[in-house]
Amino acid sequence: MVTKWGRDGVNGVLMGEQPEVIVNSAGIPMVRVPSGSFANRRGASITFTYDFYIGTTEVTRSQYKAIMGEYPSSLSAVESEDEYKNHPAVGLTYRDARKFCWELSQLPDEKKERRKYRLPREFEWERSCLAGSNTKYFWGDDASRFGEFGWYKENAGGTAHPVATKKPNPWGLYDVHGNVWEMMEDYDDSYLEKDSV
Repeated sequence: MVTKWGRDGVNGVLMGEQPEVIVNSAGIPMVRVPSGSFANRRGASITFTYDFYIGTTEVTRSQYKAIMGEYPSSLSAVESEDEYKNHPAVGLTYRDARKFCWELSQLPDEKKERRKYRLPREFEWERSCLAGSNTKYFWGDDASRFGEFGWYKENAGGTAHPVATKKPNPWGLYDVHGNVWEMMEDYDDSYLEKDSV
């Protein structure tokens, strides 16, 4: 989930510099992703002309329930809701995810601050995930380090895990590789022809 917020002239987070983190009125931490350029995984050069904020983790079950009142995917009889509250909200439809963003945007403090939320676009997600790197993964090209930063087939035991239990990327985002699939606002190749967004 992302939102655009204005910043007065500050455009850039350098590698090693602590990223700006804010917490919205729903208690969800968000990291500022700076404008700038990067090469996406297909080799296209993309230039961002705006900053945006993105959640530091996947939306959790407890965050989803706090905004929506209930979780639409039924938990199995053996799963304790309290035990799984910090797990990613899975089993949602695209409509569920978009409705969550809309409802979050309607909270009084968010409306007052003119904050509008939506799912990230594919190129925004790639920029956030790579955190300024030009390598296959934000930590480099060495896939053997994957287990330090993400849950995947060989270490996940066939299930999702609580968010933020692996190391974050340099911009403070967790689980950008692994755990669960990220839902996008779009998935299309049209931006490959553009050099700025």
